[in-house]
Amino acid sequence: MQPKTLFRTSLILIAATAAYKVLGFAEKVALAHFFGTSTTADAYLAGAAVVLLMGFLLGDIAGPTLVPMILHDQTNSPRTLRASLGLVSLAAVPLTGLGWLYAAQLAHLFGPGFDQPTLLMTATIIRIGLLAFPVMCFTAVLGAWYQAFEQFTRPALADLMLKLAPVIALIATGSVYGLAWGLVVGAVLRLMPLLQADVPWLPSWRWRGARLTTVLQHAYPLLLTSLVSVHLISVIENAIASTVGAGAVAAQTYARRIVEVPIILLPQVLGRVLFPVLTSLVLQRNYQALQQWLARCWRWSLLLTLPLMVLGMVLCQQIVALLLQRGAFDQQSVQLTSTALWAALPGLPALALSTLLIRFSYAMGDTRWPSVMRVLGALLQIGLALWWRRWGLAGLGWATTVSLWAETLALAWLAQKTVQQPIKLDWRFMGQVLGASSVAGGLAWWVIQSWQPSSPSSLLLSLTSASTLGLIGFVVSLVLGRNAEIGLLWQHWRQGRIR
Repeated sequence: MQPKTLFRTSLILIAATAAYKVLGFAEKVALAHFFGTSTTADAYLAGAAVVLLMGFLLGDIAGPTLVPMILHDQTNSPRTLRASLGLVSLAAVPLTGLGWLYAAQLAHLFGPGFDQPTLLMTATIIRIGLLAFPVMCFTAVLGAWYQAFEQFTRPALADLMLKLAPVIALIATGSVYGLAWGLVVGAVLRLMPLLQADVPWLPSWRWRGARLTTVLQHAYPLLLTSLVSVHLISVIENAIASTVGAGAVAAQTYARRIVEVPIILLPQVLGRVLFPVLTSLVLQRNYQALQQWLARCWRWSLLLTLPLMVLGMVLCQQIVALLLQRGAFDQQSVQLTSTALWAALPGLPALALSTLLIRFSYAMGDTRWPSVMRVLGALLQIGLALWWRRWGLAGLGWATTVSLWAETLALAWLAQKTVQQPIKLDWRFMGQVLGASSVAGGLAWWVIQSWQPSSPSSLLLSLTSASTLGLIGFVVSLVLGRNAEIGLLWQHWRQGRIR
């Protein structure tokens, strides 16, 4: 993929995933409006986390497992895809049945601090949501085919259905169970656009010659990684938060969604777009180009997330109030959520960097050691959360932050070993970005302290002014410091290479 094509594809995918994230956040805003940080919100978020744990688990391993095989042997790739769909179909149905039978036990396991009515509500939500599980598994495998052939737009637009349907259902019914049924409908609508005539989507149970053994060998480390360090960790976080107090699960989830928005908009999108490119470079054994891509992604990740981290920490209470304070979401809910947000924001740069480093390792064909790193990071987070939960939501947030940085540093060391060349740290660049981010935070703090908003409109205006002035100060500081990446971007723009 050429740089100009890569840039345009990234913009399209950023727009689609931005819409996805906006709809996902709209779901949380609607949930906050109807239920605030009540036990009803806690029940839905805990039950939905269990369902999404099972539904999205395969999505994290299908791409890294199947994409290299499809690109390496395109002649037999339809057979491999159809056999993978057949295997997934056989596994998903009995797992759904088990989830139905043991929904009450799952609710108690992942919400140990809930009272009995909340546990019953959580179990009902789990049973409804699990109807979407087989469909979500089927969609995950099909998505790997589109990703291998660099067709990102259709899957990204289809993903919107998974968020749009629950929002409509909640607004229409005002019921938490209506929201759960909306998740099921959204999963079905998400699958339908992917069933194209030129895609081998019919499952096959004739597995001879389909290389399923190779698929499973590559998949099991990713399965362990995704299960423990991505999805299961969020469910365990909810379980620990349920012991902190009523509303803690909801407050922590709202804060997590706010933190994840910048990750969806750039590093995760960039990682998805670059994955086929990196895989092709690996097949060509072009390690110098791989190192250049890695260094540039690292610099731009810091360049874009550090100022967001500082501005978010300065303005966290105002951000939560503007986004969520309406209906049942009162001042106490604002305080709970902003506390969780403030403690989680220092992990934002690490989350962005680890997202890119994981994709880089997968492209190199290394799924084992990244899996080990991420599992160890998840275990560290759980241990710290259990130790620091005495400090409430702030302790849980700092447990996430510390474990994210430890995992990211380990992944960076692993990437250095993989390219067989030392990654040179540009301390001047890091100093410039940190200094410019401090300037942005100081300007934003001055604006918000000088302007005490008294209404939602004035709060929006004060936040916009503080953020804009902070970002202007950030860019000006980088320009005055002659930051290399800013200068290179300006040079490319003048040459017409980024348009």
